[in-house]
Amino acid sequence: MSLTASEVMTSAEVAEWLRETVKTVEAWARAGRIPGHKIGKRWKFIHSEVEEALLAAPGGPQRP
Repeated sequence: MSLTASEVMTSAEVAEWLRETVKTVEAWARAGRIPGHKIGKRWKFIHSEVEEALLAAPGGPQRP
């Protein structure tokens, strides 16, 4: 799988896209509610993985 820079998102970009806080997005990733990749101290997200997880989840992710 080859990714482009536009497909890899930061916590802040995911938070803006989902209209949530960065804290909530990172909590969802830690809990496994959305797929994320921890690289050092930072979270990275692949847009298509997050989108697929949200579409598959009944009612979407729940607040921590």
